[in-house]
Amino acid sequence: MQLNNQVAEQHEVVMTIEDLQEQGDQLASKIDTLQAEIDHIMTSFPMYLADALQDENYITEQVLRIQQQTTRLMAKRSQLLTDLAQMGWVPHD
Repeated sequence: MQLNNQVAEQHEVVMTIEDLQEQGDQLASKIDTLQAEIDHIMTSFPMYLADALQDENYITEQVLRIQQQTTRLMAKRSQLLTDLAQMGWVPHD
C-alpha cells in the first residue's frame, strides 16, 4: 500500500492556481456553449411542441383545424373546377 502511495505521489501533476483558473474558465465556457445549444434545440422544431403533443386537447384542436381547412380547400377546388368547365376547359387525364 505504501509503495502504491509513493508511485501515485511521483505521478502527481502540480498545477498552479493560474492553470486551475484557466481550466475552470475553459470549462465554464464549454458549459455556456452547451447550455446555449440545449436552449436552441429546445426552441427548435419539433422540440418546442413536445409538451403540446402530450396534450390531447391540443391534438384534437389541431385535427379539427386541419379538417376544416381541408374542407374549405376542397370546396374551393370544386368551385374552381366548375368555373374552368364553364369556360370550356376539359381536363386531360
